[in-house]
Amino acid sequence: MSSFGYVDCNWFRMRTRKGSPNLFNAQTAVEARYYDEALLAKTIMAKGPANDKKVVVEAPNGSTVTFNRVSFSRECRYWKLKASSQAAGATVGLFVDDDLETPLAVITIPSGAGNQVDTYTAAIKPLSGIHKITLRSTTSDNGSILIDKLSFSPAK
Repeated sequence: MSSFGYVDCNWFRMRTRKGSPNLFNAQTAVEARYYDEALLAKTIMAKGPANDKKVVVEAPNGSTVTFNRVSFSRECRYWKLKASSQAAGATVGLFVDDDLETPLAVITIPSGAGNQVDTYTAAIKPLSGIHKITLRSTTSDNGSILIDKLSFSPAK
């Protein structure tokens, strides 16, 4: 008996991957759980503010989440991140392509945000074309950051 692989049924429901596989549209809300690569981060079921359950990425201190192909069809100048954290000193750095030393932007999530998911915005240098996007989490108390979605926009 031969095996022909499998089809990820969730792929068909995603609004962010229209077109070729593994290509995200930067201007739509990219659900973090559909990452291409992760180091120390994992998907978990989290409870939202209305006691609803949602699949998010739990990113502990020092973890990375990578999206290999993000298409910027229009020049984008702002990065939006929907996240929460109970950890003190929680930050998420945005890295582009293979430069993992210098973040393009860093978003600080206030300590004690808990399960309250908020949207945070940071200005970035203009991006266009197709890029590899990596998010790196940092916390001062070895806690975790819950990442729900990210997107990019030309205007704030």
